[in-house]
Amino acid sequence: LSVATSKMTSRASSQISLLLDKRYSKSINQEDPQCKICLCDCPTEAMVTLDECRCSFCQECLKQYVTFEIMNGSYDISCPDPACPTQGVVSQQQMETLTDKELLDKYRTF
Repeated sequence: LSVATSKMTSRASSQISLLLDKRYSKSINQEDPQCKICLCDCPTEAMVTLDECRCSFCQECLKQYVTFEIMNGSYDISCPDPACPTQGVVSQQQMETLTDKELLDKYRTF
């Protein structure tokens, strides 16, 4: 019984090692940046880089963040990364591409 358990443990740990090796090699070769909000690896073309601080987020997360901030009455919408070294803000031009006209009109009334 202990021999069978030993083989199973050895086999399982070998499979885990292989899985980790695959993930590690994938992360080394992977070009896709990680969104700092959802922590998913996204294709570069799906990312938005803030003009002021150069932090990057996937377009969907940043759109939801900007929408939430406007709905809560924020005027200067800061970078969603709490560790942002420059504490940049989302530019007017970027807000226009991330929101619809109705939401943008609401933002402009602030």
